[in-house]
Amino acid sequence: HLDATGLMQCCNAAGTRALYDLWRYALEVKPASGSGRPEVSVHLRFSVENPVLRVVSYEPAEGRLRISAREDCVVAVRLPECTPGAVVVSAGRAQALKAADGYVRFVLNAGEMGDLHYPLVERTAWYEVGAGQKRVQCVARWRGEAVIGVEPPGPFYPLYQAVTEAGPAEPGLPAGPVVASL
Repeated sequence: HLDATGLMQCCNAAGTRALYDLWRYALEVKPASGSGRPEVSVHLRFSVENPVLRVVSYEPAEGRLRISAREDCVVAVRLPECTPGAVVVSAGRAQALKAADGYVRFVLNAGEMGDLHYPLVERTAWYEVGAGQKRVQCVARWRGEAVIGVEPPGPFYPLYQAVTEAGPAEPGLPAGPVVASL
């Protein structure tokens, strides 16, 4: 039987805070510079929105983001590691973009939508997890920066067995007042 004093439950609070931090810092708005437009950096490529930009991610099914601007802005998107560039399709025009410091940049006007397309490299990696008698050899399948499968799947609750071809998750603005930072 477990001693209840040994169960601090710190992971519950830390996990909740980590999820909030991921959402909060996925998009970063920098004030207008020489272009007269704010720059919105998309640091994490998942579905998220703020008052300036809405991002709908199609990963891991495909390397695609649908980005809608509510204001004129410069959009900077961090690409998967070692991805040299991307193509943005906006207002019926396709534009090839070259990555600089891991990001591609393009301009969107208020009300415009851009579809950003980039390659997602698939790879396999081998891992040894656990310790002592509970050490297990695992194989993980990656697509871009997402694990899409693990073998063996695990005896209790198999992880990474989800359908990877599912459609995108639509983001929404949070209800209630916006807190600048905690």
